[in-house]
Amino acid sequence: FWENSDIVVREDEPASIIALALSCTDYLTKKKQFRQEPENPTPADVDASIARRFRAILASTSIARNLKRVNNTNIRYAFQNRGVRAQCKIFFAEPFDAMRRKCGVAERFVESLSRCLKWDSKGGKTKSLFLKTLDDRFVLKSLSAVEVNAFFKFAADYFAFVHAMLFDGLPSVIAKMLGLFQDTIRNPVTGMEFNWFMLIMENLFYDRTTSRRFDLKGSMRNRKM
Repeated sequence: FWENSDIVVREDEPASIIALALSCTDYLTKKKQFRQEPENPTPADVDASIARRFRAILASTSIARNLKRVNNTNIRYAFQNRGVRAQCKIFFAEPFDAMRRKCGVAERFVESLSRCLKWDSKGGKTKSLFLKTLDDRFVLKSLSAVEVNAFFKFAADYFAFVHAMLFDGLPSVIAKMLGLFQDTIRNPVTGMEFNWFMLIMENLFYDRTTSRRFDLKGSMRNRKM
């Protein structure tokens, strides 16, 4: 339990550390700053429907602008309580927040991440750790340092692609990546030590009934000639 927070950090649920970081006062202040949300965007005497449309325009402009951010805005938080130390580093805070807003998951994101469980994905040869939020909305996958560095190299192109997809109607069936974090927790009493880069993706099967599923690969090496 952490002071001034409703989030309970569980050692076997690394997503809860991310939820703690995204709900802390400092991050909420920074988020408001890079969203550039005005305190009172419309006068009090303006019609409610007009005010809603105006706020929607401001939000859409903010989202489009932040998706085009070239610089990687990283934010690191450290928490300590009774000898237990936890850290969370938030990568590309601005464009990922913009993505979550545009995709309509920003308001529930912290709530979803507050509880997760290990998930046997039954696929992949990378020995990655897979988790899924208890509400089934998001999938978390651990990344190696090599994979994270690769993402850093193409991140600007990825966010430009997402901007074209969300604003210009570019067709795509790629599962959306909605956040990249580094989670660390150390408990000297229990001996627990966790340090992973975690990628958060949408769960394509959330609230959907499917009759067939295909695992599509882009590897030329695995293509049958």
